[in-house]
Amino acid sequence: MVSRPPLVLLSNPEANRAEWKKLRIGKMSASAAAEVLGFSDRRSPLETWLKMTGRDPDPDGDNQRMMAGRFLEPSIAQWWAAMTESEIEPSPGLIADPDRPWLIGTPDFGIKPNSARPDFGVLEVKNVDTSFRDVWMTSPPNGYYIQLQLYLHLWQREHGAFAVCFGGNDLRSFVQYRNDAFLAQLLPALERWYQRHIVEGIEPAVTGTEGSMQAFKLLHPKDNGERVELSDDDDVRLAVRWNEISDQMALLEEEEAKIKAYFAARIVDATYGVFPQTLTYGNGEKKKRVGAIKFAHQQINHKPKEAYVEDRRVMTRVVSAK
Repeated sequence: MVSRPPLVLLSNPEANRAEWKKLRIGKMSASAAAEVLGFSDRRSPLETWLKMTGRDPDPDGDNQRMMAGRFLEPSIAQWWAAMTESEIEPSPGLIADPDRPWLIGTPDFGIKPNSARPDFGVLEVKNVDTSFRDVWMTSPPNGYYIQLQLYLHLWQREHGAFAVCFGGNDLRSFVQYRNDAFLAQLLPALERWYQRHIVEGIEPAVTGTEGSMQAFKLLHPKDNGERVELSDDDDVRLAVRWNEISDQMALLEEEEAKIKAYFAARIVDATYGVFPQTLTYGNGEKKKRVGAIKFAHQQINHKPKEAYVEDRRVMTRVVSAK
């Protein structure tokens, strides 16, 4: 636990979003911590680095999901308080670790003590799509777990909870406790990343995701006409592997086209072709049962446009014609 109370950088971020965003430049927020360490699907380390260094291509843009979250958070928090018979308190605003002024966060709400938990806590509100319910039922996603642990560290609190609203009408509560062993490893890792990439200004590596590649192109929009000799062992090994993968993909695409044509001819104008219920493929957790296959036909020549495989519970698209 930090030895001193947190530094309050801005007490009411909602009243001054522009100032809140400005104060975050050059610092690492709790919500960005998972991203810089590569534990988030939302942004790559390179994308987050651009935001942290004030080079976000859309610094003032809030997407629809972010705006919905801001407007719905108070209502979801009050709903959670009623459901759990708890009392909440306002966010302290944008706060910073006094021993690490670069580490900041804006908790959603505080939880006041009650008979069940006689100490203060932190409440994080999440408004998510129903498709993510199964993920949360196993455990909170890594990025959100890291975020809450850092809020507990910054605000010097021992417990917290996620108020997660699925699809706008299914509210669940996930109680979490401060994990000092986890924080003892997390904080030094974040400090090393901050020192290397923010203080020293070293650009994080490209991860290969679409967002990461877009960030790289933003940083390097033009070539300089120079030539780089790619002669290292890794250069040669990966170049050979790249060619092998390209060749394999070409063969697989050719084979896929033949299989699709075969089933299109077998089904003709029928809606479904049904396999035996005993037909399975894969091993272990990846083992699946093929129930039926369906082609959405084009008007000319009945060529397959989309194919579906049904596991008797949901219909999932598995291939699409280019």
